[in-house]
Amino acid sequence: MKNLDKSLRVLTYYHSALRNIGLYTSISFAAAAVSRHYRDKHFGLNIILLVITLIFVSLSISIAIFLKNDLKEIRQQNDIDKLEKWLLLPNIMICANCVILLYTLFVLFDQFR
Repeated sequence: MKNLDKSLRVLTYYHSALRNIGLYTSISFAAAAVSRHYRDKHFGLNIILLVITLIFVSLSISIAIFLKNDLKEIRQQNDIDKLEKWLLLPNIMICANCVILLYTLFVLFDQFR
């Protein structure tokens, strides 16, 4: 019963972290979409929204990296091989958010040309 309790706590942490990664990614997409609306209308607001996009994407990447490191540490401490399959989603989210981060940086620097 004790192992089941530990597994449930790990899965609860995993799903909460994934939910937060998705939440911050969604907020960054929303800020990017609003930024697109103000692209040629209000320069200052456009830049602020692009910076907000960068902040939330960076937070999402940070949470995904923390989750990945925590899962590796839990796997080593408790000798649980089943956690390996759960590392795929944080890796995918890190890659996807890095693409969003790079695109947002490109758009931000393009605004100053």
